[in-house]
Amino acid sequence: VVTLQPFAHFANGSLPLVFLVALLVTLIPTTIGGLLSAIGIAGMDRLVRLNVIAKSGRAVEAAGDVHVLLLDKTGTITFGNRRCAAVVAAPGVSGKEVAEGALFASLADDTAEGKSIVEYLRA
Repeated sequence: VVTLQPFAHFANGSLPLVFLVALLVTLIPTTIGGLLSAIGIAGMDRLVRLNVIAKSGRAVEAAGDVHVLLLDKTGTITFGNRRCAAVVAAPGVSGKEVAEGALFASLADDTAEGKSIVEYLRA
């Protein structure tokens, strides 16, 4: 739009400023639509550099507002193959009570974690 006035002057023509402003106003929405894709790609690229994989552009937009990430369970981002290494009692609870509770709670647990608790406490 900025270059149209000099071209018109070079061709010995005139182009009123009102026409240029009207053209600019009509072109702005199409320019923004074209830029949205580029902005989305730039956001995806930024996340990839931080080792984050996004499944969609909407996820990239949402990730921009995230400050804390809470994960609900094993298996969300891990393989779920944790092993029992120790049983620690809370203050006021005996180690024997915790061990018995953990053992009884894990007897019917067929997961690797449940089996490892039983193995650890029976050893």
